[in-house]
Amino acid sequence: MLKYIFCYFSFPQDYLWPYNPFDFIHPAFNCPFDLERVGSIGDGGKWVCGMTKYELNKKRPCVVYSFGVSQDSEFENAILSRTNCEIWGYDFSVNGWASQLNKSYVDRAHFKKIGIGNTTDKLRSPPFYTLKDLMKENKHDYIDIMKMDIEGSEFDSLSAFVGEFSSPDVELPIGQLLVEIHIRQAEPQDPFEMPQTLPAWLEFWEAMEMKGMREVFIEPNLYGNKLRYGYPAFAEVSP
Repeated sequence: MLKYIFCYFSFPQDYLWPYNPFDFIHPAFNCPFDLERVGSIGDGGKWVCGMTKYELNKKRPCVVYSFGVSQDSEFENAILSRTNCEIWGYDFSVNGWASQLNKSYVDRAHFKKIGIGNTTDKLRSPPFYTLKDLMKENKHDYIDIMKMDIEGSEFDSLSAFVGEFSSPDVELPIGQLLVEIHIRQAEPQDPFEMPQTLPAWLEFWEAMEMKGMREVFIEPNLYGNKLRYGYPAFAEVSP
């Protein structure tokens, strides 16, 4: 069964200029169902494959993980209002869901102030978990939708997750991954690693594909930011 990846790119990296990441990983598969942008216009909303399928399937439990809440919970609110899904949200930088989450959905919206990375450290404040350890703690063996916007640590956390399922015949237990990829120069204060060369970037991506993930949509942010970069670096693209 195909798994789906929806990518949202931000911040250019020198080794890619004058190219774009999707020049190398352009979507090669189509969503076989309806494709809909769910949530707010701009950074918070995400594209979901088969949203109507989740709406119609009221009997089967639906599990959603949301990494990176910040100040926008419109995506989570929309999912909860239209489906029977439950959402587990995580962000070490805020204390709870943003104001957009309707209070009537709180029984299906579980939030913890923790971080996600390539190792589990419960003594850290806030604590950090690997994806697999977090699923084990929640007693989940499959995630229908995983939304991830964690400002660069997606590389560490996803690489570790892929490593946990290293057997060639084992796919990642995710239905679809909605991830914002942050491609930028590493900074000294970053507590995680990011690809700093094109081969490293492609190695990360190919490891995801080896686990059955297939990109079906991309929304690059390439709107101009002349003061910072000196050339048009971002854009919003619709299908």
